Amino acid sequence: MLTNAKTHRMVKIRSKLLSTGQSISSMASNSSNTHACSFRTALQQACSLDVDTSPAKTTGTGIMCTIGPASWSAKVIAEMVQAGMDIARLNLCHGTLEEHRRALKLIAEAEEKLRDDPEVSTWQHKPLGVAVDTRGSEIRTGALPEHGKLTDTVNLETDSLVTIDCSPTGAAQPITSTRLWVDFDNFAKIVQPGQAVYIDDGLLELRVESPRPADSAVDCLVIVGGQLGAARCVCLPGVDTGMPEVSQRDLDDLAALASDSGDDSLARIGIVMGSFVRSAETVRRLRQAATADGRPPPLVVAKIGDARGLQALEEILVEADGVLVARGDLGCELPQEKVFAVQKRITAVCSTSAKASICATHLLNSMLMRPRPTRAEASDVANAVLDGVDCLMLSGETAIGKYPVEAVRTLTKICREAEASLQPGQHLQRLRRQPLAPAAAGPLHSSAMAACEAAVRCRAAAILVATDDAELPRLTAMFRPPCPVLCVCRDEALCRGLNMWYGLHPVLYTEPAKSEWLLEAQDRIRYAGLRVAANDILDAGPANSQLFVILVEKSCPNSSDLMAIVPVERLLNFGANGALPTQSAGKILGVQLSTNMDAQAAADSLRNEDDWDGSRSSTFCGSSVNETVELGAQMPSEDMN
Repeated sequence: MLTNAKTHRMVKIRSKLLSTGQSISSMASNSSNTHACSFRTALQQACSLDVDTSPAKTTGTGIMCTIGPASWSAKVIAEMVQAGMDIARLNLCHGTLEEHRRALKLIAEAEEKLRDDPEVSTWQHKPLGVAVDTRGSEIRTGALPEHGKLTDTVNLETDSLVTIDCSPTGAAQPITSTRLWVDFDNFAKIVQPGQAVYIDDGLLELRVESPRPADSAVDCLVIVGGQLGAARCVCLPGVDTGMPEVSQRDLDDLAALASDSGDDSLARIGIVMGSFVRSAETVRRLRQAATADGRPPPLVVAKIGDARGLQALEEILVEADGVLVARGDLGCELPQEKVFAVQKRITAVCSTSAKASICATHLLNSMLMRPRPTRAEASDVANAVLDGVDCLMLSGETAIGKYPVEAVRTLTKICREAEASLQPGQHLQRLRRQPLAPAAAGPLHSSAMAACEAAVRCRAAAILVATDDAELPRLTAMFRPPCPVLCVCRDEALCRGLNMWYGLHPVLYTEPAKSEWLLEAQDRIRYAGLRVAANDILDAGPANSQLFVILVEKSCPNSSDLMAIVPVERLLNFGANGALPTQSAGKILGVQLSTNMDAQAAADSLRNEDDWDGSRSSTFCGSSVNETVELGAQMPSEDMN
């Protein structure tokens, strides 16, 4: 049930909306793209970007933040959510299982704190995603002396000698400037003289001088020195370590978290991430290990960190829900000058497969110690957004950095400015002419494409999706609609996991369920309408504008999906007359479509259409309100591609 504070807020929203009749414009209405439809080429648009134009208030790109000692506080986590965090990441490579359980409880406390604060925007009451990152086949260094500070390090001097201990008993001794320990027993057996050893994503480089397998030790020369912290990753480029992609510790940790079904806070885990994934079988094992009895399986993200994982990308995408570009690992395994191409390829392949793409490592690395990033870091983040990445991940910046909240706030600002430079409908236009990937094919493809097409042409305030699985939301996100996509569902873990797709804003619906799906869908849409109506969520449009919300609903089994376009001020009474307003996708697009139609055939039908500059039908009849409205936006020219 709604709390008193929430009820009071919703009443205010309803009263304000019904008394003034003020409509709400597209998320991009105040961005630099409001005039972008007049441009016929991408170069033309780039020449006209306006740095003085304010971006939208909401961010489409997801922001994932690692929780660590710097953010082990409900207050700090709540501030990070207000700054723009969508997903909290728990890295099992660091800390104990009990510490991660404590972090889950802190996340729950932060959410409760935000819900009970009447001064907090209703937009920030969304379910916070939680991702658990497993260890995989990573090799890590040992710990520093106890009772030190978070920023404590040891200094490895260039041209000095250092011994790497890989014995099981070596973990009890802290690392020093002349002695390191790694958690891989066979380390001394697989390295050869002259072998390069990269530490901490390649910031430090050693060269093997003399392996001593009998002593479980390796003598190395420091080629590139620097400061070394605790539990830093170790990379042996081009060497097959023989380590399993899913370690026994990973399986034990996931099983332990999944078995705690009595703890409501553990239901928050909706995403499991696997390191150095090189096959689809690894994804299946991770999903199975993290699935508790009576609960749906979590979303699984495959982290690609070497050439073997990159070669198996298409196979992995069939099973995985998303792919993370582990740039730190890739920069050690591959030449650094090739990492950008890998990032672009993975982003593009995920974009055509409706799978989430996540970019990570050194996004704002300078903010570990400073309150502002470098200009190069800001440009790097912006270009990742322009390439079409779904989610960005901060690691040390929020786990051990001095400015965790400022890092999130800075990343949010950069994302908003980059998104304001995107051409509305440009990505949709490109995908029409792209053959469908197997992961994106299916009967829901046409409905998602029609909804996004209508959102562009109507300059919709939002797309509302009533669903209980991830397929329809992720397909909708694939087309990059220029407005938020509110996904109303009951499954808490799924609701939280949807945060990693571009533009998706989950709404957890906990009101009593209806026996009939259509009645249930109507209630969910009205519930989401209260969220859409809040002017602190979306930008306010001109007083004389007619703005509409696109609704895509998952129907009951063996029937078609339903779609309607209604004025935003009528959302609060949606379906009140007992009939769910519907409109076929074909009437919006000007062609005959059916969700029972083969998805590839539907895409081919649309791809063959000549008139994609918006000059096809300029009006649409909203069957729920019996009004004819002008479609205010045109699709970009194919030259924009």
